[in-house]
Amino acid sequence: MARTPDGMLGDRPSGGTGASSPSGDREASASPLPAGVVTFVMTDIEGSTRLFRELGERYVELLATHQGLLRAPFVNRGGVEVGTEGDALFFVFADAPHAVAACLEGQRALATHPWPPGVVLRVRIGVHTSEATPVGNDYVDLAVHQVARITYERRCAITRERIPPVLQAAHIRPVTAGGQHRIENGLLLRSDIHTLFDRGYLTVATDHRLQVSQRLREDFDNGKYYTSMSGAEIFLPPRMEDRPKAELLEWHCDTVFRG
Repeated sequence: MARTPDGMLGDRPSGGTGASSPSGDREASASPLPAGVVTFVMTDIEGSTRLFRELGERYVELLATHQGLLRAPFVNRGGVEVGTEGDALFFVFADAPHAVAACLEGQRALATHPWPPGVVLRVRIGVHTSEATPVGNDYVDLAVHQVARITYERRCAITRERIPPVLQAAHIRPVTAGGQHRIENGLLLRSDIHTLFDRGYLTVATDHRLQVSQRLREDFDNGKYYTSMSGAEIFLPPRMEDRPKAELLEWHCDTVFRG
């Protein structure tokens, strides 16, 4: 079931991955990450939290089985595993047709597997092709920006402006500080607001309202335009699971925001 990749952080159960599955750490893989125009494949289990509550310890076995059924066609079709988090797999392919074929084979394997009685397992698979550059064990990629643009309807979350050349995908918690390339760890912001957000002069509270630091005026003897927006509710993606996670907003408020 292909769709735009959604986020995979937050309240999803972390569960084991089984003896046959890699840890998700890129250091465990000898395969280099492809560069240039690549195809990303991101998966997650629909309703994983509900399944975890219903199955208890049996969920761990189900999780490992599902990962094995997907990994086999992904690897056979030339996919390279970028990471694993909870019920989510993140692969990259140098060839888009191979990526699509791997997804179809994976879904067939899931559909024909004899799951326990009463268990209906549905896995969402997002496929996105874009130019990307690997840096170490991860990507600095245009795909992240494109997905953010789609999710936020190509508008700045603060000003609601739709001027594509100045819109940027901003991490709430940077990758360098333990954040992930996930939709709920991001905001689509105009470039100047992105800069102020990263430097702690702006933040978004857990009620999704903009907060402006007093330091903005103190440091620059200016900033009336930004302070006039203080308290305004930001634009949010329609889908609840795509919206910024409260714990990530709290982290930004506590760690980055200048108060």
